[in-house]
Amino acid sequence: MSERAPRVGRRHLRKQSHPPALLPLGWRIFFLIAGWLIVIVGIAGLALPGIQGELTIVLGGALLSLASETAYWVLRWLFQRWPRGWRRIERMRRRLYRWIVRPPRH
Repeated sequence: MSERAPRVGRRHLRKQSHPPALLPLGWRIFFLIAGWLIVIVGIAGLALPGIQGELTIVLGGALLSLASETAYWVLRWLFQRWPRGWRRIERMRRRLYRWIVRPPRH
């Protein structure tokens, strides 16, 4: 009976399979460029009226996380406190990935 109880106060990020490394090179380049452009627009939106800065930065990070494993883990770490938000981002990422790599219909 020497089982240890899991630590409740600690949050552990477990490795999950995710699509960044499996995308074709053209799509990876597209998502890197588009993600960074949207992040820059989001940063400008923090100071400018009419642009939701935080939302735009998160959207850009989600696009970056499709192409970059580092961006994926940073975004996941940032969303530790908001699991519902993380699930929504993860759902969007998976839909985009499936749409990109689906086999062509004949």
